Amino acid sequence: MNRESGEKGRAGTNRAGLFSAARGILATLLESARTRLELARTELEETGILFARMLAFALVSLACFGLFVIFGVALLTLAFWESRLLVLGLFSALFLALGIVFIVVCLRQKKPEPALSATLSALEEDIRQLKAAAAESSRLHPDE
Repeated sequence: MNRESGEKGRAGTNRAGLFSAARGILATLLESARTRLELARTELEETGILFARMLAFALVSLACFGLFVIFGVALLTLAFWESRLLVLGLFSALFLALGIVFIVVCLRQKKPEPALSATLSALEEDIRQLKAAAAESSRLHPDE
């Protein structure tokens, strides 16, 4: 009888230890998920900021090219008036140069990485570590 009560006591202890371990794993998984969601939110914010900057440069560039066209047409219209030709030519050249500068700045902006790439790589690393831990656990405790 002593042996049976000892086995029941150990089974109860193993069961409590198993539930405790399961709660610990669940808490770790939830913490990991929360961290990954925060990382995803940060990545989305950075992508939005980059997009807004590129859009602003593109709009300024379009405005400069629009002014270039207006001044170019005015230049052609006034081509035979000596003093006005120089002024309109300089403004046309200025806005063309500004348009080119803003296009170059826009094209040199950092190209965005695929959405949530850092989050996905972090999740892949988590999966790799969990598989390694599971393999190590099964190697250390083959009877469970």
